[in-house]
Amino acid sequence: MRRNFGRELLRILYPPHCYFCQQAIEEDHYLCGDCSQDMARVEMPYCQYCGESYDGVIEAQFRCPNCSDMELAYGFARASLVSSEASLSLIYGLKYQKQRHLARALAFCMAEVFENDERFMNVENWCLVPIPLHWKRQWRRGFNQSEALAEELSKLVHLPVRKLLKRVRSTKTQTRLSRNQRLENLQGAFRLRPEFQRYKSQSEGVILVDDVFTTGATVNACAAILGQEFPRENIVVLSAVRG
Repeated sequence: MRRNFGRELLRILYPPHCYFCQQAIEEDHYLCGDCSQDMARVEMPYCQYCGESYDGVIEAQFRCPNCSDMELAYGFARASLVSSEASLSLIYGLKYQKQRHLARALAFCMAEVFENDERFMNVENWCLVPIPLHWKRQWRRGFNQSEALAEELSKLVHLPVRKLLKRVRSTKTQTRLSRNQRLENLQGAFRLRPEFQRYKSQSEGVILVDDVFTTGATVNACAAILGQEFPRENIVVLSAVRG
C-alpha cells in the first residue's frame, strides 16, 4: 500500500514522458505508442536457435550459418528488438546513464515475445535468471541492468526472478573481442549460487535474461553452468536487443 502511494505521488510530481519525443503519457513505461511502434522488432524469418534475423522470404524454420557449427548450451535464444539507434539508445540510457526506469520500457517490448513466440507458451513453472555482473562492476555501476530487466519483466509475465548464478571472476569488457576471445575470456567466470538447490525444485526450466545478445558467448557460458542441473531444452535466452 505504501509502495503504491509512493509511486502515485511520484507520478503526480514527475509525470511520465516518452523517452524519445518527450510527449506526456499516461502509462509509466516511458514510450508513447508511436515511438514504441517505430522501434523495429525481431520478426520472422530469424534463426530458430540463436535468434538472428534475416531479410527476404524464408518460410521454413532454419538454423543460420553463424551458429550451425556451434554446440549451444541452451535450447534457443530470442530477442525482442533489432539493434538500431533507438534500441541502443535505451540500452545506453539504462546501463550508463543510470536511467533505471528504462528497464520497464524494454521489458514491455520483451513481454511481447511471450505473446508472439509459441515456444514461450508453456513456461508457467519456469523462472527468470538474470545474467550476473561481477560485484566490482555492479558496485561501480550501482545496479545490474539484467536484474532490472528481469524484475520488470517478472511483473508482466508473472514468472519469478531467481538469482541462480554468480560471477566469480572479473573479466575484461567483451566489446572488442572476437567470439573465440570472448569464450576464452569467460572461462570459469560463472558459478551456481549456494541457494540454487533451494530453488531448483520450484522451477522446471530457466529463461536467461540479458540486455544485448551479440555473439552469445556470455549467455552460453551461463547456460553451460545451468546445464549441470537442467536439460538443455529447458534453458532458453531472452534479450532486449539482438546485436
